[in-house]
Amino acid sequence: MVDVADEEETDSANDDTATSTTTGAFPPNGEVVDVVALDNTFRPETIEVVAGTAIRWENRGRNDHNVIPTDETASWGAPTEAFAPGDEYTHLFDTPGEYPYYCTIHATPEVGMIGTVVVLPADG
Repeated sequence: MVDVADEEETDSANDDTATSTTTGAFPPNGEVVDVVALDNTFRPETIEVVAGTAIRWENRGRNDHNVIPTDETASWGAPTEAFAPGDEYTHLFDTPGEYPYYCTIHATPEVGMIGTVVVLPADG
């Protein structure tokens, strides 16, 4: 199983690529929320969390998938070779905003196997 969380979490504080509603990053809050990649769908498709939450994608399908941000300048995401059936990918979202993504194998940025992480400001 491939998990690139350690590499991605250290870079997330500098990720200004999403539409941000506030400035600044929030510290990790210890929460991890799961998104499942099944054949041709992410479940849930849209997820809402507070800043500082990690999202863990797990490929429970029969096919290879990937997790690719629609913003081509974003520094997070899982390429196909790192997200085969049974693989996981985790990324810490510490900056409020909307982060749309998709599987390039089964979708376009607008239709098909798409998802969005909505990150709200953390209280305090």
